[in-house]
Amino acid sequence: MKYELTYGERFHDLVLGWTYMNGGSILFTDEVSPKGAMVPGYSNHVIDLSKDRDGSVVGWFEGDIYKISTQAKGQKVIFNEDCDYMFCNRGLKKIINLNMVDTSNVKNMKGMFWNCAELSELDLSSFNTSNVKDMSEIFYECERVTNLDLSSFDTSNVENMSWMFKGCENLKELDLSHFDTSQVKYMHGMFSTNPNLEKINLYNFNTSSVENMGNMFKGCISLQELDLSHFDTSNVTYMSGMFENCDKLKQLDLSNFDTSQVKYMDGMFAGCKNLRELDLSHFNTAKVEHMGYMFNDCHNLEKLDISGFNTSKVEYMSHMFCECKKLTNLNLSGFDTSQVYWSMSRMFADCENLEFLDLSSFDTSRVADMSEMFDDTSKLTKEGLNTSDKYILSLFNEEKGRESEKIFAYENINPKNLKMSKEQEMQKEKGIDKE
Repeated sequence: MKYELTYGERFHDLVLGWTYMNGGSILFTDEVSPKGAMVPGYSNHVIDLSKDRDGSVVGWFEGDIYKISTQAKGQKVIFNEDCDYMFCNRGLKKIINLNMVDTSNVKNMKGMFWNCAELSELDLSSFNTSNVKDMSEIFYECERVTNLDLSSFDTSNVENMSWMFKGCENLKELDLSHFDTSQVKYMHGMFSTNPNLEKINLYNFNTSSVENMGNMFKGCISLQELDLSHFDTSNVTYMSGMFENCDKLKQLDLSNFDTSQVKYMDGMFAGCKNLRELDLSHFNTAKVEHMGYMFNDCHNLEKLDISGFNTSKVEYMSHMFCECKKLTNLNLSGFDTSQVYWSMSRMFADCENLEFLDLSSFDTSRVADMSEMFDDTSKLTKEGLNTSDKYILSLFNEEKGRESEKIFAYENINPKNLKMSKEQEMQKEKGIDKE
């Protein structure tokens, strides 16, 4: 098609892959290229950037601005259907006149502005995204962007939104209430590692087709509220790290979550240091295989209801409750651990206020690693531990024995005695013995 730009990665290699683009800008225009336009290393001075290599779209440098033009008055540059990683460049500072591009044919916008760390603003109001299927990584690590107005985006055909806003470190708010996500299958990492993001409006999100929500909000350390009451999770299989390190979340209502298809929940709430209560009694975990690190580092969690958990297929439980420092009572009498063969290491380690632990149903005969399972659980005694599993009892006694030795050694170290001992050693070396 005339006036159609080459595909994304070739455009990147021709225009943005050059080190001298660092600190520069791109401008889309319809002006005619001047005779003096220079492109270092190119004898023809002007590069043919058209898909059909017919010269209908060309590019050239003027100072630190790279101009891309159809050279036909009023004619927009038609973007290729494949625009993946098109503008990927840490040095690119501005993209000017995006109203001079036609994106109506684009199907793939994967990583389109990936790693554009110097871009501080992006006007996409003229973008036609009605045919786009892949928006994954589109704004990945756009670190300086403070505002994204995507109100004009038509996402009705999008299937992949994974890592879409990952690492947009200066975004504080995102209003996606108008997004049509009815076709989206992949949302993993969508808002991951956005330390300043305080508000996300997902009010109209239709998640009925989503299969992967792993790491979706991971590292959103400033997020205080999250309304997911309308989320349909009936087809989701991955929830690993979904809320990991959401430091400021104080409550999370997941009463509507359908987890009947989920296989992976490892690290799901890890690092949610301000959550105080979590009611997951309704969770259907019949298909879950990984629960390692699920509640790891939930420092202020005082109440945890997982009474409905079915763990009959779980293979991995390492660090599951590690550093839940305020839990005093944990009833896991309904846990079936017969399939856990990988690890239970540090499963309850650093639960320093845990006084009662019911493991009466635990079978650890297949578990390969149970190291430090009860490390630093100083308030948990034999009377507070309910289990008949010989491996657990043996490990508990062993670890408590080591703790007692440490306490005894600590309490009986007297700096004065240590000094006397050194003096005695010196005297012995000199052949002087004192009673």
